[in-house]
Amino acid sequence: MEQIIMTSLSIDQLRAELIGPLQKEIESLKDNKVTPETLLTRKQAAQFLNVTFATLNDWTKRGLVECGRIGTRVYYKRSNLINAINKFS
Repeated sequence: MEQIIMTSLSIDQLRAELIGPLQKEIESLKDNKVTPETLLTRKQAAQFLNVTFATLNDWTKRGLVECGRIGTRVYYKRSNLINAINKFS
């Protein structure tokens, strides 16, 4: 059986090597203040684009607007809708 003796100096070095970079990364994430993507229902997406529900469905089927599903529900990312508007312009 092998015994390892750690001094307080080696523990501090280990802590600096392992925990230091993680703390820096956590602080940088806090500084960035990343906000989560806003998901819109089909009704909200149609209102956002100022089109009818049928038009939104048509655009989705034609691939002009991207959607995603969570279970059986359909959602649109606000950023995808903005990108679609920019393509139309």
